[in-house]
Amino acid sequence: MRPRRKFPAAWALAALWPAVCGCIPQRVALTVTDSASTQPGGFRFADYALALRRSVKPEGVDYHALLADPALLDLFLARLAYDGPQSQPERFARREDRLAYWINAYNAAVLRGVVQQCGNGTVPDWPWISLDYGYLFRVDGRMRVPAELRRAALAEAGDDWRVRFALCGGRRGDPPLAREPFQPDVLEFQIDRQVRDAWQSSHCTVINHGDQYLLLSGDLLELQSRLIADFEKRTGARGATILNVLIERATREHVAVLNSAIGYSVHRLPFDGRVNQAQTAGQAPGLLSRILSSVTP
Repeated sequence: MRPRRKFPAAWALAALWPAVCGCIPQRVALTVTDSASTQPGGFRFADYALALRRSVKPEGVDYHALLADPALLDLFLARLAYDGPQSQPERFARREDRLAYWINAYNAAVLRGVVQQCGNGTVPDWPWISLDYGYLFRVDGRMRVPAELRRAALAEAGDDWRVRFALCGGRRGDPPLAREPFQPDVLEFQIDRQVRDAWQSSHCTVINHGDQYLLLSGDLLELQSRLIADFEKRTGARGATILNVLIERATREHVAVLNSAIGYSVHRLPFDGRVNQAQTAGQAPGLLSRILSSVTP
C-alpha cells in the first residue's frame, strides 16, 4: 500500500496565498442603493465633483474627508452600475463621452478601493490589497475590477498617450488625481492641463541636484523617445532633449526650475507604492519646485 503523501505546510500556505493577499476580488458594498443608477438621466458628475473638491489636495488625497461622507463617491459609483457606453451606447455616441466615462470610472473605483482599506478611520501607508485587481464594482452592466476600467480608457484613447497621466492608481508614484471629473465637452482642455500638472509634480519629475540627475517616472521614461521626436517634428528643432519637452508644457514660474537641470543625466524615478494620502505640512513630498537633493535612483 502506497504511503499517504504529506505536503509541507509551505505548500498549503502557497495554495491559500491568493486569498490571503487579496488576489481574489472582493465585491464592494456601497453605502447607497443602486436604484439611482436606473433612473433616466441618472449619470451625472455633481456628486463625484463634490467628493473630489472636498478630498483632493495639492499634496495628495484627504481620505479622511471621503470617510466622513462616503455617500457622494458611492452614489456616483452606483450610477455607473447600469449606465455606460456598452449598456446604453446611444448616450455615449462620441469618443469624448466614452473616454471621460472610463477615466472617471477608474479613478473613482480606485478611490473607493483605498477607502475600503481604511479600517477604524485609519488610512494605510501601503495598500494591503491590490487597488487594480482586489475589488469588484458593477460598472456598465457587469462586475469589473478597476484594471478593466483602466484598459477600457486606454483602448478608447488609442494613440493618445496623454490619457495615461489622467489615470490615478491610488499610489504616490501614480499620476496625481485631478481635482474635478473629466467632462466630455471640455475633455481636450482638461487632459492637456492634467499632463502639465502631472509633469510638474513629484509624481512624475524630480530634480536631484546632489547627483545632477533628472528623475522621470516610468511612464515619462517610456515615452521619452516619442515625445522628443514629436517635439522635433513640430518645432523643427534638432538634438532636443526631454527637458525641452517638459519646458514646453511648463508654467512660466516652473520654467526656471526646469532650466536648473540643464545638462543633468536622465534616470528612472523610483516608484513610490505608498497610498497617495495627503501628508501633514512637515511630511508633504512637495512639487518639482521643491528641489530634492536626497533622492537617488
